[in-house]
Amino acid sequence: MKIIFSATRKYSLSLFICLAFFNFFFCAAAKAGTSSSGKVYHTNIISFYSALKGNAARLEWYTESEENDEYIILQRSDTVNQKWIDVARFDMKTGNDNKRYSYDDILSEKGNYSYRIEISYPTGRKIYTEMVNVRFTGVAPALYPNPATDYIYINNSTNQKTFFVTDIHLRQWELPLQKSSNEGISVADTRLLPKGMYFGNLSGQKIRFNKQ
Repeated sequence: MKIIFSATRKYSLSLFICLAFFNFFFCAAAKAGTSSSGKVYHTNIISFYSALKGNAARLEWYTESEENDEYIILQRSDTVNQKWIDVARFDMKTGNDNKRYSYDDILSEKGNYSYRIEISYPTGRKIYTEMVNVRFTGVAPALYPNPATDYIYINNSTNQKTFFVTDIHLRQWELPLQKSSNEGISVADTRLLPKGMYFGNLSGQKIRFNKQ
């Protein structure tokens, strides 16, 4: 028996077959995409603040959520170079919700500085926060030589008696300050300091130097 379809029925049948194939391949692709990733990336920053503390830019932010294998990079740009550079990296961890972060970026030259946070995903995707700004108009305390060897000389106009320094491992040293022959300049003995980078505070101003 030969079945003859009308033009309208032929069109409806063709449309049904096309929709059926589209639905099949769409569902298969969606399923394959889910199984290939198998993961939702959701490191999210909910606030980002900046302030000037002495001669350091204080950056603070909160993560609403974090995910393993993701990381964030704090970046800085200034009005002179107009180029983003990486300042610090922080690895994210699943389970860290509403976690607070802070970082002090020590500034040595006057100028306007902008900061942003780059969120990097394992897929290579990167997103950025809005920028925050800091204007530095003061002059950082003079410290020389830098890198230091046996002694450092510091502009100590307030006659501070002790200079506390901390290395990157959070170990602290107490360096007595002795007046030098130059007025307003103090000298500290650094011969006992191991080689590395050090941070100190002098009259509310943060100082960074290296020891060779």
